[in-house]
Amino acid sequence: MAGVGAGSRVLDVACGAGSQTLDAAHRVGARGCVVASDISDKMLHHVQENACAAGHVGAWTHPAHTDARSLHPFVRSCAGS
Repeated sequence: MAGVGAGSRVLDVACGAGSQTLDAAHRVGARGCVVASDISDKMLHHVQENACAAGHVGAWTHPAHTDARSLHPFVRSCAGS
């Protein structure tokens, strides 16, 4: 994960079970943001549960089968963090 550090904003496309999402969330810290996207709602549910359990408040999930323009609220949230 080259270049991902404190305060970074990350989009994890096809996140699957979210191991990279959680690693990125750990790296970006409270000042950063990670959006995990996947076609499987079940996978996104697992990612969100694991992120919450690990205390990663800056990790969001987004279904990949929706219009990418619906990412706007997440991008706005990340920009403000």
